[in-house]
Amino acid sequence: MTRKHPEIMAQNPLRLLKRGFSTYTPEDTALLAQDGKQPRFDIERDRRLEEGEEAAILKMFEEGSEERLFFILALETAMRMRECYTLYVDQVNLQKRTIHLERSKNGETRQVPLSSVAREVLDSFIREHQAEIAARDGRLFSFWNGDLAIRNLDRTTADVSRRFRIAFTDAGVQGLTFHDLRHEATCRLFERTTLSVVVNKDVASSHAAFLNCSGGFRSGFSQTSSFNSQSRVAPLQRSGWRCFAAS
Repeated sequence: MTRKHPEIMAQNPLRLLKRGFSTYTPEDTALLAQDGKQPRFDIERDRRLEEGEEAAILKMFEEGSEERLFFILALETAMRMRECYTLYVDQVNLQKRTIHLERSKNGETRQVPLSSVAREVLDSFIREHQAEIAARDGRLFSFWNGDLAIRNLDRTTADVSRRFRIAFTDAGVQGLTFHDLRHEATCRLFERTTLSVVVNKDVASSHAAFLNCSGGFRSGFSQTSSFNSQSRVAPLQRSGWRCFAAS
């Protein structure tokens, strides 16, 4: 890695790798500081939904609304926000209980399994909004206009984030971001099974942080949780554990 000019940041070949692998040198940090900027670092989120918060948030959305489906889908599947709002109806296979993703952040296609709860709300939404979905060329949600340009996707992400930030605040839920739902969903998946490799594949995480759940899960989930199940694996139900998730 060479620096052709003392005031130009050196081209770091590591930046060509997937996000999360790049690093900043002291010189890079100094150059950013001259422009009033700071290096970006991954922030590990450990925010979990507390007792009653899920129910409070659901009360903010009308039955059958796309906001309600969007929230449940994220919480049930651990899909990323962009993966959710760019869904087309033909990616959903209710019979096989899967969603086929072609635009994963990690550049890989994958099949996302659907829980009974996710399948039920998807089935109901698709049937009730069939005409509207067809009118927008099969896009499941109206949040996105179909334009895959990065600037448009970033704008859509900001808009959807704002919508849910307002909903969370109105529900009296503090300190929760939409990204925390992916973390919550992943932890719930780990609490339901010991097959960590399978869970890691389902949520499409290339980060080892997603497997760093050996510190402990909760023993008492909210009774309103859509992931309540009699099949949870008892050895993993240890109070006080924390599951760290990266983006």
